[in-house]
Amino acid sequence: MRNWLKYILFVLLLIVWVVPAIAQEPPLFTSIYWVQGQVNLPDGNPDDISVSDRTVVFYKTWTGEHVSDIVGTGGLSGRAGEYMINIFSNGALPIDPGQTYYVAVENDPDDNYGAYPVEVTITGNGYETVDLTLALGGGPGVEEPPVELGTFWIDRVGDGVGDNIKIGWDPDIYKDPTIYAMIGNGTGQYSNLLSAGWMEIFRGGKLNPEGVSGLSLGTVDIDPTDGFLILKGHVGQEAPEAYFKIFSTVPADDAAFANAPAIGKVNVTLQGEAANPGKNLISYPFIAASMKIKDILGDGNDAQWQEGDMVQYKFAPSPAYLSAVYTADKLWKDAANTANEPAFDVDYRFGNWAIVKGQREITFVGNVLADNSTVAVYNGAGLTTGGKTMLGMVYPVALTLTDTSLITDGAQDGDLIQYKASALNQVYISAVVKEGAWKNAANTANPLDGNISLLVLPNSYLFVKYGDTGFDWNRVKP
Repeated sequence: MRNWLKYILFVLLLIVWVVPAIAQEPPLFTSIYWVQGQVNLPDGNPDDISVSDRTVVFYKTWTGEHVSDIVGTGGLSGRAGEYMINIFSNGALPIDPGQTYYVAVENDPDDNYGAYPVEVTITGNGYETVDLTLALGGGPGVEEPPVELGTFWIDRVGDGVGDNIKIGWDPDIYKDPTIYAMIGNGTGQYSNLLSAGWMEIFRGGKLNPEGVSGLSLGTVDIDPTDGFLILKGHVGQEAPEAYFKIFSTVPADDAAFANAPAIGKVNVTLQGEAANPGKNLISYPFIAASMKIKDILGDGNDAQWQEGDMVQYKFAPSPAYLSAVYTADKLWKDAANTANEPAFDVDYRFGNWAIVKGQREITFVGNVLADNSTVAVYNGAGLTTGGKTMLGMVYPVALTLTDTSLITDGAQDGDLIQYKASALNQVYISAVVKEGAWKNAANTANPLDGNISLLVLPNSYLFVKYGDTGFDWNRVKP
């Protein structure tokens, strides 16, 4: 009897507990999508700086809603130096796939260190990884100062024709620099040889008037605030191309000269008409701290771009392109969805279509790549369908087609390289590989057309590869 009483009591207790629970509304479950990563110490690893227990924040706009986590074992990751944020943990923060958000480390007032915002796009993959690095003065909602590539840099002060270009350097490394310059005709005449026309333009904190005038550099000033150089009116005009090298002391020999870092500018004219948009095949021959379209091509009120101008990047052998469009807000956006940032960055190894509805005068600036490089050439689909690669110039140096390593590296009989004769029509000039050598594609008995025998700035060239295998085009630094 006692066991039956226990059973009855147990059932009654279940009724007391379960029935009210069933009557309640079902619990709400928070969606999960992780943004995670590592927080790194600043350069130099200061002994008195630690990443532990700092606050990492995820947000759309810093004045709006955000979610956060603590770095280290006290946070969700439970691991030293790492963080882990569920971006859905704040229901007031709207989360939209494809949109750009930011991740940063809050500035600690005790040491003034934080991490500048890093963009992250929600892809829908379930998680995103964003690593952060502490910086003095960094923090969310703070615009990161321009990061100059290396210790010698060049930048446009504005993006309009006639705006200035600024040249600067790390004063801790180059305390009293000597700067040499050379100019070219815009086709890619850069050289590491001192005898190629380099002249000294700056030493001992002063300009060398003979060097500046001898090179026809126009007006060059010294910025009174930081002692850096200003090339007056060089955006879209003045020297078609100009290059600069910096030294701690006067170079002792040709080897020292060749090994010094170099920067440059190249003016580019794009053709187009309102009723006949021009398709310009161009390539950017430098590297830069940011390869984003807005930084390489410029945007904003002083830029020449007009609404509807487009830039395209080819990412596959088939006719597959990613496109960016210039909007009425004077910003580059993803052409497929103008609420999003462009889906690609500029890549010096490959070309781009620039499709414009009027003439545009722009200027590329950046650092000359100091290393060898490799350009991947897409494969075709058998012997009838060619895979197309938009070859970039990689370096600001013109190339004689027959001197390139394209055939040695993998180009075979039947493969083509093409030059677009005009942005306003669809006429191409081509060379074809025949019997292991470059020939005039229109008539192999004729010499190569001059427009394809020499590959020059600011062009990109279409390479049409037949067969099922591509190859790597090995580029050797100047």
